This record gives sequence, C-alpha cells and structure tokens, in this order.
Amino acid sequence: MQSQCEEVVTKNATFWEDTGDGNDTLAPTSTLSILCPLDCNEKGNCTEGVCNCTEGFAGNDCTIDLKEAPEVYKANRNGKCDASSESCSLVSIRGMNFVESGSLTCHVQPVQITEDGFDIVENITENYDGTFQTFEEVQCPVQPALRRKRMTTNETGDDTDPLDPTGALVSISNDGERASPQVLVIIHNSRCDDCNGTEGYCIRKTEICIVDGECYDLESPQCQINGTKQGSDKQAIIIGSVVGSLAAVGIIVAVILVYKYVYLKKKSKSRVHASNTSREPASNTENTTGEEKSELIYKMNVNIGSVDPVTITEVETVSHA
Repeated sequence: MQSQCEEVVTKNATFWEDTGDGNDTLAPTSTLSILCPLDCNEKGNCTEGVCNCTEGFAGNDCTIDLKEAPEVYKANRNGKCDASSESCSLVSIRGMNFVESGSLTCHVQPVQITEDGFDIVENITENYDGTFQTFEEVQCPVQPALRRKRMTTNETGDDTDPLDPTGALVSISNDGERASPQVLVIIHNSRCDDCNGTEGYCIRKTEICIVDGECYDLESPQCQINGTKQGSDKQAIIIGSVVGSLAAVGIIVAVILVYKYVYLKKKSKSRVHASNTSREPASNTENTTGEEKSELIYKMNVNIGSVDPVTITEVETVSHA
C-alpha cells in the first residue's frame, strides 16, 4: 500500500506542489513525510512517518527481531584505539540491528595483550550501558573494566607496566541478554607499541626511550638530555638478564676447570709417590755391601738348620772378591 502511494504522488503531477521560487513543482513533501519506511514491515503501525513496532520488534522500520542478537563487524579503527592521540573512554562498535533502548548493553571481557597475541586471563565479563549512535554503531565504555583489571593485577603482586597495551573482547545485546559475537579492542600508545588489531598482538618499539612514563624517539631532545640510548626499561631488563646468565655460565665453567686442574695435579703426585715407593727395595738391595750379603746368607742357612762353614767361607770369599 505504501509503495503504491509513493508511486502515485511521485508520478502524478496533479499532486505536485509549487516551490514558489520558479523551479519545477515537486512531489508533495507533506504527503511523503507521513509515510513510514517499508510500511513498518507489517510489524507495527505508522503514525506521521514513525513506526510504532509491535512487541518483540524494533527499528525505524520494525525489521529488527529482538529475540535475535545484533550483528557486530569490528571495533573502531580496525580494533585499535590510540590513547596518545584520542580519548578511549568510549569505543565505537560497528555492526547492524542495534536498537535505541534502555536495555542496550555492552559486555566487556578484559584480556592480556602480548607479543604473540591475546590471552583470556579470567573468564569474567562486565556489563555497561551502551550509547546508541545509529542502527549500525554503538559506543561502549571499555576502560573501567581494564582499569579494574590492572588494579587487581597490582594487588596480586604481578609485574605491570602502565605503558603496556590493554585489551578487551566486546559484544553487544539489545536486551541485556542475547549478545552478539565478540570483537577485540586494543587500547595502546602508538609511540610505544606497534599493534595489530586483527591478530591481537602488540610489539614494543625498539628505537625509543622512556622518560617520566612517556615514550620518545631516540633522536628526540628528551632522549638526548637523559643520555638514553636503549629501547625501553624492559629491553634493559632483558639485556641485563642475558649478561647475568652469561656471567653465571662463565663462573661455572671456570670452577669446573679449576677443579679438574687440582684433581689431575693431585692424581699425578700420587702416581709419582707410588712409583718411588715400589723402587726402594731394589735400591736397598743394590746398595748392600758384600759383608752384609754374606751375613744374610749365613743367617738363612742357620734358619734352615744346614750350616756349612765351608760354604760360608766360600761365599764370603766370593763376596769379598
């Protein structure tokens, strides 16, 4: 019915109105303005150009089924919000079939952003009122959940850097229950990190220095004044750890070499001492005089009970010879 009405008033010149400025007459705006888009999709009543949707449907043309979750495509700027150049208090979520109502809800789940991607540390989702912009855009407050996560992390004693990027998985529901698929949002400082909102990772820049909690290019006056020629505090920690590890390995190797040297030296001395001991009886025998040998032979014969003076005399004679 509505499409037929539009066609008639648009094509039938008798319904046209003169603008009064000499231009051609136009289709009567007074008639067109009271028409509703798609005639409210037969899911509502049209009143002066506004659809009053029946229960369970919404939208300017009543085409949104509230029993179904809205669609979400991406977060603003390809999933990133640069805190160094813009306010990230509200993050835009793009999609379809968002409804302006008091039940429009943003569901925010904090995640940890690393160089390898993002990790879900806790399976906790916080709910916040969404700000309706259009049927294709909703703005969500993400930072309160991220600040709460950072405070909780500090209380547990975990090491956190205020400059580290933060992130969250965000979904939208029109009724506070039926939520859309999640999309990733990364809040970062582009002066400090290079981030990929699609893959969900951030890498700390190397050609920077950090002064009073701010990131600067190495060639900037701030870096030159402070004499800083290193990428960041984290890099300094990593370099220190590597140097410390190498020093520890060097000490261990030195101890092993010293131990082997002392052990081999002791072992060598032990061998020399044993060799000298085994040679002593032979040396004593070689140094024995002829008289001592004769006396020794005499004692041996006496012990076996066969003393032969002649033999002894002969032995003595031989010995003296």
